[in-house]
Amino acid sequence: MNSAITGFTFFGIREFAVSPILTRLAPWAQYVERRKSLGIETPSGDTLTEEPVEPPSLRMKNLLDSGISGAITGGILRGVRSGRPAVGPGALLGTAVCTSGQYIFNEFNLARLRFIARRNEEKVAERATTREPTFNPRTGKQEVQELPRSWTEMILVMFGLVPLSDDEYLGKLKRTRDVYLKKISQLEVAVAMEEEEKRLKEELSRS
Repeated sequence: MNSAITGFTFFGIREFAVSPILTRLAPWAQYVERRKSLGIETPSGDTLTEEPVEPPSLRMKNLLDSGISGAITGGILRGVRSGRPAVGPGALLGTAVCTSGQYIFNEFNLARLRFIARRNEEKVAERATTREPTFNPRTGKQEVQELPRSWTEMILVMFGLVPLSDDEYLGKLKRTRDVYLKKISQLEVAVAMEEEEKRLKEELSRS
């Protein structure tokens, strides 16, 4: 219950008070970019160059918002529980906890984006690589050597999850579609037969 109250208070203050104020007034790059994306008129001192968002700015995302909101939340809750003398320590503790939590979240999100980018690069490189068939003296046939699996594919195989190629996945979707289309046609026939039977019964009852 206490965690729910704390979380509700923190996010309510951040999303409905602190972030809107910083978005309108703060001069730093992330808030200038935020104003630009929201179509908010910028103060006269805004300067924003057309540069891509880089890792340092992603690490700093919402740190100030969370720090201020944590200070307000910690001060309010500690003050309500322990009185006015606890407001200052509660604000400091809230700032430290919320800023650290936001930084950890930003680092996790940055690592996730890097992983996705690396996976996309691996897929592009794999598709661009041409695999020439080689002669296998054991079988006496030309065979295409499979590329080594990545560690993620090896983990999936360990759990019984075999990765599918694009063609295999498309074929699986088509087979699933055909099964459902067959079931739909059977249901349509059954419904039509029921309606016809119902119509015949009504005609017999009238006669």
